[in-house]
Amino acid sequence: MDRILENKVMGHFYANIQGNRSEATRMGGKDSGIRGHIRGWEVGGRVACQHEDGVDVVYIYATTGSNGGSTEKLLGRFQNIDGKLTNTTQNDRGSRD
Repeated sequence: MDRILENKVMGHFYANIQGNRSEATRMGGKDSGIRGHIRGWEVGGRVACQHEDGVDVVYIYATTGSNGGSTEKLLGRFQNIDGKLTNTTQNDRGSRD
C-alpha cells in the first residue's frame, strides 16, 4: 500500500516524460505498477515497472512503433540484487505478437 504523508499520496513508482511541451509526471503504486511507450513511426521502446514477489522489477521491450502493430521483443527484465542492477531475463520469454 502507498504511504500517505501530510494528506498526500506517495506512489511507489514515478515516471517523467518530456516532448515539445512541458514535462509530465505520473506515479503508480505497487498494485498498479507503471508503464510507458515511447515510439516513432517504425520503432519504439516500452518500459514497465512492477512489484513482483516483494521486489521491484523493470521490463524493457523494443517495439515496432506506431505503424507496426503490437509486435514487441523483450530486451530484459531487471531488478536490484545485493545492490547491483541485474538482468534476470529467463530464456522462455522473448518476442510477443
